[in-house]
Amino acid sequence: MDRQTVYPGQILPETALLQMTKDAMIGSAKLAAAVLGTSTIANGFAVTPTGPASLQVVVAPGEIYALTNIDSLAFSTLPADTTHSIMKQGILLDGVTLSCPAPTTTGQSINYLIQATYQDQDTNPVLLPYYNSANPAMPFSGMGNNGQTQNTSRKGVAVIQVKAGASAASGSQATPAPDSGYVGLYAVTVANGQTIITSANITQYLGAPLLPSGILQSIQSGNMSFAIDTGTAGAYVGAFSPAFTARSEGQIIRLKAKTGNSGASTINDGVSTVALVGGAHAALQGGEIIANGDMWAQWNSSVGGGSYILLFCTGAPEQVAPATQTGHAVTAGQIQAQALTAFTAGGTAPAFTLTPTPAISAYAPNQGFRVTFGAAGGATPTLNVSAVGPKNLKQYNSTGAKIAAVIVSGQTSDVFYDGTDLVLLDQLPNSNGVTQAQFDNSLSLATTAFVQGVGFQYRDMIYLSGATTLTAAAHAGTVLIGLSNSAFNVQLPAASSMPAKATLTFWNYFPGTITLVCAGSDGIFAPGSSATFQIPSGMSFTLVSNGGTSWYAIGTQNTVGVIGAARNLTGSATGLNAVATFAADEIVVENSFNSYQVLRAMSISPSLANPIGANGLDTGSVGGAVSTWYSVWVIWNGSTVSGLFSLSATSPTMPAGYTHKALVGWARTDATGSKFLLGMTWIGARWSWKVAAGTNLAAMPIMASGSVGSITTPTWIAVPWASFAPPTAKRITVVSSNGSGTTIVAPNNSYGSSTSTTNPSPVQNSAGTAQLSWLADLILESSNIYWASNAAGAGLFASGGEI
Repeated sequence: MDRQTVYPGQILPETALLQMTKDAMIGSAKLAAAVLGTSTIANGFAVTPTGPASLQVVVAPGEIYALTNIDSLAFSTLPADTTHSIMKQGILLDGVTLSCPAPTTTGQSINYLIQATYQDQDTNPVLLPYYNSANPAMPFSGMGNNGQTQNTSRKGVAVIQVKAGASAASGSQATPAPDSGYVGLYAVTVANGQTIITSANITQYLGAPLLPSGILQSIQSGNMSFAIDTGTAGAYVGAFSPAFTARSEGQIIRLKAKTGNSGASTINDGVSTVALVGGAHAALQGGEIIANGDMWAQWNSSVGGGSYILLFCTGAPEQVAPATQTGHAVTAGQIQAQALTAFTAGGTAPAFTLTPTPAISAYAPNQGFRVTFGAAGGATPTLNVSAVGPKNLKQYNSTGAKIAAVIVSGQTSDVFYDGTDLVLLDQLPNSNGVTQAQFDNSLSLATTAFVQGVGFQYRDMIYLSGATTLTAAAHAGTVLIGLSNSAFNVQLPAASSMPAKATLTFWNYFPGTITLVCAGSDGIFAPGSSATFQIPSGMSFTLVSNGGTSWYAIGTQNTVGVIGAARNLTGSATGLNAVATFAADEIVVENSFNSYQVLRAMSISPSLANPIGANGLDTGSVGGAVSTWYSVWVIWNGSTVSGLFSLSATSPTMPAGYTHKALVGWARTDATGSKFLLGMTWIGARWSWKVAAGTNLAAMPIMASGSVGSITTPTWIAVPWASFAPPTAKRITVVSSNGSGTTIVAPNNSYGSSTSTTNPSPVQNSAGTAQLSWLADLILESSNIYWASNAAGAGLFASGGEI
């Protein structure tokens, strides 16, 4: 909102005062428009009979909000502004009484319209005194001493009028339309011979822009989108207040239904009559709406050229579309036709498939289908429903034991899932031997085919040279041999698709790392649970299914190492950019399951300027923060070696796919907006500040200076080292320098003075007239080191240290 500026001693022109009131009006108007919109809105103005009753009505006080010119006429010396329009507030502080006489013709009635509009009115004329420069003690009367009064107020008023309609036969009379610039509020009906007006003669005008209550109360109650239905069965009508002038996409309305529906229906929201359809976007069939039910409907301009969608009516059934997925509601028609359970099997025997509509996403106990098989099932038939995974087809024999199902071509059977197998309930007699499950010890007639895949015999040897998806049918009981120079993924079958204790054996013969990826929520225990497992070159082990959601890794060979152990580890930051460079001949990285990997010829160059993730910052904003320490990590995803910055000294947020890590060093940003890394050099765990002209570290960082404390008492001064050494630093290297006097430095404040012969300070530097510097290594014992100096030109500088 605009405000006028005035100053002490300023001669204040009348335009400043006028503009102040104008600015306040415009600000209030813009707030009103933001809350109410720019269509005319009225509040209050309740119309009631007089007391005692007569052929008059009383219009209560109220306000009208309307879009109009800022000023159609000059406002004192401010010119008219007809270029801009704002929402103005017209106020009626006192009620008005309006006459509505009865028609004189027998058998006729007349409708009166109570209408309102906004007007600016210049009022309160006063004979104003004006300054008389010739005789200040005798002011002029009126402008230029003309003796004329002038209006002193411009009011925004609500003007209320009554407009008579045409007299007509009772029941056929029409309410007149509002005059131009007016809005209709109420209609009053008076019949010939009537002598008083009662509340029954007064109705709200259809389309009246009246607020039903205050804005907050309306938000709480939702009364601006709710109406009582006044229509008939199947033709619903709602009079909303304020009245709708247009519809918006997704608009929701609510009606209390007067009657139920028996078929297709329409709804009139005050804008026009449109179709009312169900949740399936189809015409209503009947019964979706009941008398006194609360209807919720939403406007959708794309359905049927524009329709209200009946979301629901309380107490009534809802229209739904035919189900196509397992989580959908089904229609009565689908249940009657068994459209969701009866299907013909596909696939090639004995590996049958079934494609129900809707598809299932997982097997669940008591799930059932009516299946027609197009071929004989063979010895070990399976059925894969919706490609979720094959399940053994079983039936019960005479002893109650489950055996492989006997299936003939053309057979139709009810098949139910019992939590382990798909069981035929309409089984045929089993007269032939079948292949029993591994480790079966029943007395049923069986072949010995399963012996091929047990003990130390492998059913097959399969070579893997690239990305492969394993299945229980093709790979259970086999040994899988990796033959690739590059890393690749192997997708495991669901553990539940294999019998408990069934195995998959792996041997990675070539250099490329194999990453095993579990299906769904399965996990590999080795011993911790993980959805993935990496097999480096030379590793061999066996996975054993528990028949549920777990694989057990048997015989894994895990290299034992020390995370971060390295040979010839070096690193640096130039002080000219946001890049930290580290390299090593070898370095050991570790994952969350204490599995180690040796990376050779490691080289990384992460930058804080890179996007969040690998070779950048792990979380937060690109570029990081000023004057901040960042740990530097080497990370590995089985094939790619990258760098990573983090605020964490122990647990960086790993980018997707990266499993192994090791801390290689630290870097610190400077205090400038560029946030470049300060110059540093690393060898193993030791670092030193890299001083170089033209960089952000043109001199050694100074930790303290001047004559402080006392070297003789001694009085030690604490010097925090957090800005000069990484958070994990164990040792700091400092330079004590002065040209005349003595400095003392110690890792804590328990050491003696500069003259002590029994408890001398670890570092003491005394100089005559020449500048003398002393380099010292201190093991860090707390968050501070300590010093004292009697030389004004003394300084304590950070040189490096060790983590």
